[in-house]
Amino acid sequence: MGATGHVGHVIVEELLKRGHVVRAIGRNVDKLHQLEIKGANLVLCEFDDVEVLTQSFKDAYAVFCFIPPASSGGSDFSRYQDRVSEAICQACVAAGVDRLVNLSSMGAGLSEGTGPIVGLHRHEERLNTLNIFTTLIHLRPTLFMENLNEYISMILNQQVIRSPIDQNLPIEMVATRDIGWKAADFLDSTANFGNLVFEFVGPKEVTMNQVAEAFGQILEIPELRYQQISFDEARKEWLQAGMTEEIVGLVLEMYKAFNSHQIWPTQELTLTHHGTTTLQAYVQHITHKLFAYLH
Repeated sequence: MGATGHVGHVIVEELLKRGHVVRAIGRNVDKLHQLEIKGANLVLCEFDDVEVLTQSFKDAYAVFCFIPPASSGGSDFSRYQDRVSEAICQACVAAGVDRLVNLSSMGAGLSEGTGPIVGLHRHEERLNTLNIFTTLIHLRPTLFMENLNEYISMILNQQVIRSPIDQNLPIEMVATRDIGWKAADFLDSTANFGNLVFEFVGPKEVTMNQVAEAFGQILEIPELRYQQISFDEARKEWLQAGMTEEIVGLVLEMYKAFNSHQIWPTQELTLTHHGTTTLQAYVQHITHKLFAYLH
């Protein structure tokens, strides 16, 4: 599922390289076609379509599932999360899925107070009650480095990054390509993991002040700085930018949970729990892509 997304396309391409037959399930026919060129079998599907998901999951050695992030789902995102979750569960039962890797999130062990992550908690709970899997892995990464992309316009036009995230909060941000490679390893494995929760982070902790410093160095904007704004300021700005009340409320709740360390690693993070893409490498990669596009 989500074959055309940041994580999904990495999984598809990696498994194809390893010689697997891959069904790429997605909602964007143009992006799916790019995966078809590379050898994937395409399934155009809305993620709450039980019938198509069931057919897609049938006879698969392993399935990767996820619920799209808060930019999707219309006006009632929490209800959309539940609808997709229930469709995935019904399809897994009907198709007899044996091995499932579920993309969740750090903080999904909490039942409240984490914004959109609460929906992922409910999804994990539904999957846990099915009792049909020899392997059920809840892959819980922390904040995606790709979330920094939303600041690019602000950086170029205002020489500032504004956010309510604590400027000194250490966050082990992780690149989605690292998540994709880890998920591919799990999908490719012949080991039976049972019911496994696996937290996944980047190579080292960074703060938003360090994020601003990295962008400033690579873009040669020495005056670039991070400005921590209040949650009320963020709410006003995001609503003016066109975000819905529901999504603004959910994201603010999530950021508050980060700031208060509610969303925090709960496991001993060994080398296998860390991706390899550094913040500097990611910023350099994304800015090169940006300027290649502009030129």
